[in-house]
Amino acid sequence: MRMRAIALAVVMFLGAAAAAVSQQPETYRGDVAVTYHWVRTNTQPGDCGCFDLNGGGISGAWRFHSRWSAVGEINEEYAGSGPNTSGTLHLLSYMGGARYQLPQVWLHGAHPLQPFGQVLVGGGHASGALAWAGE
Repeated sequence: MRMRAIALAVVMFLGAAAAAVSQQPETYRGDVAVTYHWVRTNTQPGDCGCFDLNGGGISGAWRFHSRWSAVGEINEEYAGSGPNTSGTLHLLSYMGGARYQLPQVWLHGAHPLQPFGQVLVGGGHASGALAWAGE
């Protein structure tokens, strides 16, 4: 399980780096991404009643200053049935924040990487029979 989490983190980092590979002209104003999510989870700690959630999300950024962008993201995952039950689980999360694009003083070439840092805050909501299975 730990190796899966590490592999997922590496894939996410490489995906973010690949998405940032572009030379942004002065007309660049933002971006939009549509994602697919697959989550493997269990019902309670120590109980490997594992099941899968599928879903997706949409995120976008709008640059309002030379290095600053406003960022928003909405994600949704759903499981039609869990282990040993016919209960469902529906997860919804929403986040927003800011992104700062770092200067490219050390990067050169036709398609240099565009490193950035961002902070997102938000919330989430769980519904369905499995959302209350641990109580």
